[in-house]
Amino acid sequence: MSWAYCAPKSTTRTLSKPSETEPSKPSADPVIASRVTAVSAARGPIFVVGSNGSGSTLLRLMLDSHPDIAIPEETGFLRLAAMHRGVPYWKLGNTWYRSLGLTEEQMHAEVAGFYGRLFSSYAEARGKSRWGDKTPFHVWHLDLAMRLFPDAVVIGIVRHPGAVVASLRRRFMRKTGGSITH
Repeated sequence: MSWAYCAPKSTTRTLSKPSETEPSKPSADPVIASRVTAVSAARGPIFVVGSNGSGSTLLRLMLDSHPDIAIPEETGFLRLAAMHRGVPYWKLGNTWYRSLGLTEEQMHAEVAGFYGRLFSSYAEARGKSRWGDKTPFHVWHLDLAMRLFPDAVVIGIVRHPGAVVASLRRRFMRKTGGSITH
């Protein structure tokens, strides 16, 4: 499992367009450079998680603009994948797959294959070789994501809580109380 967390040294950065005559330079921060290298070297899916209003959509758009990476709008598919664990209100619901002669590991491999094919098809239709998913609440399903896709990279995005509340209030016209509860 690979984790990528890149936090700026300060909250204010000035970004300028790179000069066309000046070659691009790697990050001067060796920690950030090593994490970017680790994410680039991995071949598994990319999961972007964080709180709503943290900037995950902007990060998704940036990643999706890469020529090899396809990340659709939020899917919530890990909640669906979690439902394969058991059938509610049935005494044999948590072991239903055993009736098919499958172990838990085999059932997970089948579920991973199903969702992996769906997302791979999405990526291939866009001429890209690697897929990802950006659904903020998948932070609650990372254990399952890593069980299904052990070569996945998880990018957790963090934003100051006050800025998240302000963003949620502005975008969704929420009152402060509704912006600070999950």
